Amino acid sequence: MKNILIVLLFIQGCFIPPLLCAKETHVMLLNSYHQSMLWEEDIYRAIKEVLPKENRLHVENMDTKRIPYDSHYEKYLYNTYKHKYLNNKPDLIISSDNNAFDFLRKYHDELFTGIPVVFCGVNFFNAAQIADHPLFTGVEEMFDVRATLDSALVLHPKTEHVFVINDFLPTGKAWAATIKEELKDYQVNVSFAGEWSMETLLQHIEQLPEHSLAILGPYFRDSTGQFFTTEESVKLFSATSVPIYALLDFNLGHGVVGGNLISGFYQGKTAAEIANRILKGEQVKNIPVLKKGANRFMFDYQQLDRFDLLDKPLPKNSIIINEPYSFYAEYKLLVWLVISFISILSLIIILLLMNVMKRKQIEKALHHAHESLEKNFALVAQQNKELAEMDRLKDEFLANTSHELRTPLNGIIGIAESLVAGATGKLDKKTSANLLMIAQSGKRLATLINDILDFSKLKHHEIELQLKPLSLHSIVKVVTNLNQALASQKNLVLINNITSGLPAVYADENRLQQILYNLLGNAMKFTEQGNITLSAEIIDNKEMKVSIKDEGIGIAEEKLATIFKSFEQAEGSISRQYGGTGLGLAVTKKLVSLHGGKIWVESCLGMGSTFIFTLPLSKEQEETVAPPVLPDELSPVVNEIQAPSFYEEIQTIAPYSGNASKILIVDDEPVNLQVLHNYLSLQNYSILHAGSGQEALKFIEEGFRPDVILLDVMMPHMTGYEVTHTLRKK
Repeated sequence: MKNILIVLLFIQGCFIPPLLCAKETHVMLLNSYHQSMLWEEDIYRAIKEVLPKENRLHVENMDTKRIPYDSHYEKYLYNTYKHKYLNNKPDLIISSDNNAFDFLRKYHDELFTGIPVVFCGVNFFNAAQIADHPLFTGVEEMFDVRATLDSALVLHPKTEHVFVINDFLPTGKAWAATIKEELKDYQVNVSFAGEWSMETLLQHIEQLPEHSLAILGPYFRDSTGQFFTTEESVKLFSATSVPIYALLDFNLGHGVVGGNLISGFYQGKTAAEIANRILKGEQVKNIPVLKKGANRFMFDYQQLDRFDLLDKPLPKNSIIINEPYSFYAEYKLLVWLVISFISILSLIIILLLMNVMKRKQIEKALHHAHESLEKNFALVAQQNKELAEMDRLKDEFLANTSHELRTPLNGIIGIAESLVAGATGKLDKKTSANLLMIAQSGKRLATLINDILDFSKLKHHEIELQLKPLSLHSIVKVVTNLNQALASQKNLVLINNITSGLPAVYADENRLQQILYNLLGNAMKFTEQGNITLSAEIIDNKEMKVSIKDEGIGIAEEKLATIFKSFEQAEGSISRQYGGTGLGLAVTKKLVSLHGGKIWVESCLGMGSTFIFTLPLSKEQEETVAPPVLPDELSPVVNEIQAPSFYEEIQTIAPYSGNASKILIVDDEPVNLQVLHNYLSLQNYSILHAGSGQEALKFIEEGFRPDVILLDVMMPHMTGYEVTHTLRKK
């Protein structure tokens, strides 16, 4: 969890501040006409879709379709924008169509100095128009009247006359001139609308020859000055008997047949993409004007049906709108999925039918297999029963054997300690050291036997606690005092932070000592030097939480889940350093559970460990008793941890002489050193002892040259193999 929080904080630091500090950019869209017109609406919709959300898009409508664009209106717009944007200039301007483009070319340096301009929908663009405007770029509007007429002539092969409809506004005039130039080499008769009223224009269309069609360019105002929306003008023209083809996509769907149409949406989309590049820091001079067409062949199904053109060939990849509903067309993928599913299902049914005959044979084989399995299950059940009985007998054997070993072993320990204490008179130092080793080895064996007995009893629920109010401070004080000598030998400091003023716990006196002794011994075993701290605190006035914290080797994370299992240790290898059976913590956990408490460990490899357990608080005052003492097996006359260092004893007994054969004994176990010394000293050898591989190498580096080396394989820090390898290299 800690690692996940660090990663999340890193991600927050890397990515969230830039988002919070993102600058809002101001983009102005300058329309030649009005946003309510379909062409301008498509451009606006595309720009809004492409620009990032943090960009503020503001629209200015010059409205030059409704309002005559003369010098007076131009001056009015100039003054309006000058006042409006004096202190609120946009970061970028997008212009649509020619009037806005021409206005910006004329007044850009006065009104919008240094502001980049992206234009779209500009007819008849010439690079010379922006030669003096390095901050201008955009996309050119290119209509293709030849492609529209060619497709119309395929649909109407008998066509003899083509009539071009346009108004006499600047754009309409420019389109008419271009169309006239483009169609001059066609074999059909081409004529153009005059500067007429709408009524006269409609009459002229109705009077066209029989095999005629019309091509519609820009038309927004007639000769009387009346303004027409796209829907209004197209509706009037399509009411005639002449098929009407168009050049702009917003005319489609209102009565025109179709054609190769310019897309206002694509013009706006391309302009917005260029604007994004500029806002991200790209230089305008590095973005050329795009001259690729934004045209698509599009047709209206209803108009094709009206003029009996549904069976006629349309250009490749044509888009048809207003097609009647078709379930297959709407759900084509679903239909094929259903067909595929039915086909697969049919195939499965066929395969199943083909296997009917084999099924009877398989059923017979299964019947025989079932009988065999029943026999095997019965055999397994019997074997499980036998294994359970063997497990019970094993536990019983271990318990009985351990119990039988305990009596003579206690006798050996007691006799050895009584001899050291002077029961038969004062002994020499060498004899005392050997007797102390006998007692120490006996105690280690007794501890193992006690663990096995307790584990067996706990497993079979045979331990009954003698619960009473106890002073935790007093119990801990006794356990730490008993371990003080051994702690001093390892440069360990035992710190008891448990005060005498804490409430009494409700526990079994002997078992609580056993829990503390196991946990403290475990901490001392895996800590080379430093502090071991015991502390306690009250939780919710119901229980006491006891902590034993060391500064030892720690426990790997993957071992934390198994540390309290039987015969488990956090560390183990051929160079095993710490010994033990792995039963101590398992017994401790079960004893804590019997008290109604919990135990757990918090540790990090190389950072030490903290073992924590809880005990219930007593509802009564603690009994006034003498300070608790250890059980007999833990409180001998001469306690192991109060004895002098055995290795030091051996060293003082076994000096070596330069005249006899020299033997170097290397073993981390003092008892083994003493046994070998006792045997070899009878033969008059000069003997030197080393308690580790490093110490043996140090003796040799200092000049000692033994005739024989007796070397233990399993030792802490450096194995016997590693010592041999180092010696061979030298």
